[in-house]
Parts: sequence; C-alpha cells; structure tokens
Amino acid sequence: MTFSGGERTPDGTVVTVSMPERFRIAFDPKCHQLANVGGRDCGKTKNGVLLILVMMMAHPDTDWIFLKAHFSDFRATDYSEVVSAINEAGFSSEFTVCQTPLRATRRNGAGMIYFYGADSSDVSRTHGIKTMHKLGGVVFSESQQFRSQNVFDEAMASIRRNFTDPKTGRETSDWKIIVQFNPPKSSSHWINVWALQKRNDPDWTVLDMTYLDILPF
Repeated sequence: MTFSGGERTPDGTVVTVSMPERFRIAFDPKCHQLANVGGRDCGKTKNGVLLILVMMMAHPDTDWIFLKAHFSDFRATDYSEVVSAINEAGFSSEFTVCQTPLRATRRNGAGMIYFYGADSSDVSRTHGIKTMHKLGGVVFSESQQFRSQNVFDEAMASIRRNFTDPKTGRETSDWKIIVQFNPPKSSSHWINVWALQKRNDPDWTVLDMTYLDILPF
C-alpha cells in the first residue's frame, strides 16, 4: 500500500510525495517522537528524507538536522539520500546542496538541512548544536552505532533544547524527533532495550518496517 504524504504550503499549494502506507503516521501533527525500526532494505532513510523535504517546503524558515554517531559516515549515506531524493521528488529547483560543509539549503535560504556527528567518544560535540532558523526536527540515523545510551542521551538532550522557546521557557508545538535504527541481534544491546521501553511510552510511536513496505517502489 502507498499513499501521497504531503503538506500545504503558505500559498495554498499542496506538496506531495509517494510513500509507504505505514509511514503515514509520521505526518500526524500529534506524532512528535517516532522510533523507526527495520533492516537496511526497508526505506527508513529515504522516507525520513522525503518527510523532511515536504515539511521544509510547507514550513519556510525551518531547519532540520541529521545526527549520526560518526560524521564521516554521512557523505555516502544520508547526504547521498538527500541529494537523490531532492532530484527524484522534483525539488531540485528549490534546494541547493553543498559538500563543504555538508548542507542542503532551501531557495533564498528559507531553511537548511544540517549534518552533525556525535563521534561517539566525545559527547561535547553535540552540546553546541544551533540552527539558523527554528528547528523543525531531527533524524537520528543508524542510532545503534552510538557507543552507549549515555552518548545517545547527551545528543538527544542537546536537540531538545532547541524545541524550547527561550522567551517563555515552554516547549514549541510543532517539532519531530525520528530515531532510526537497524536492531542488533543481541536483545541486550542498549538500543533494543531503549526501544522496548518506548513501546510502552505513550509519548512515542514505534514503527516497525520491512522490505515488504517498499515493494511497490
């Protein structure tokens, strides 16, 4: 099953992309925190990228972040997916991609996609995360690669600070955190334990995907 996931831009234009039916939940405004679980051939990264592109088209002056354990892994993975998705979705006239530094920028600077690496052993690398515009959301990519839950939690805390209005101290209303990971075989691996906890947490949505979800594509 597929559906056309989309959002309405300020001028009334509806921006849509074709995605697996199971990923529809990610567009729900009430779905702020999503754990996207699945193997390497289930479309986790591609669908996450498409969601970001649609959201950025619909909400100008909004930034997004891809965050990974190792920055050096980005060029051949998530960054490559962003470049590919921009072209395939017909957004090439709306985005400019740059390799130094790794960035994808909306036309006229109306939003940016950043790529940050926690680099596992140094949690301070994520403490100063700042964006040019309001942060719309973050995708934690290949989260099982984080050395420990402590490193992951430090990165998560740095991101969450961007969802608080500095004037009021209140949490902003429209944001998303997407945690993507390929579950390790060991049930005791920290990311599997973390995901098990989130399955019972009403503030989180856990979405299990397989290659069957992307067969139509």
